Amino acid sequence: MRWDPKDLASIAWAFATWNVPHRPLLEAISSSSIATINEFHMRELASIAWSFATLRCHDVPLLEALSSSAVGKLSSGDASAKGISTTAWAFATLR
Repeated sequence: MRWDPKDLASIAWAFATWNVPHRPLLEAISSSSIATINEFHMRELASIAWSFATLRCHDVPLLEALSSSAVGKLSSGDASAKGISTTAWAFATLR
């Protein structure tokens, strides 16, 4: 089954909100997100970044994909202030 970006972001957010760092699930979310990163909107990028940072899950390939996509969104003007600040917070938290 293929999950869309909104589903992936919602699932990651739910587990982070409840502070449940289920590694196999996070790995599946990561690989699915990387495979479909070009379909993500800034809100979904920010939500995935926030969720992984909240759970202290430092997934380098996912972070690289998120940052690359976020830069593209910034360049094209397809990013909100909230999305940018949430993503920045996540990266600062995981450094």
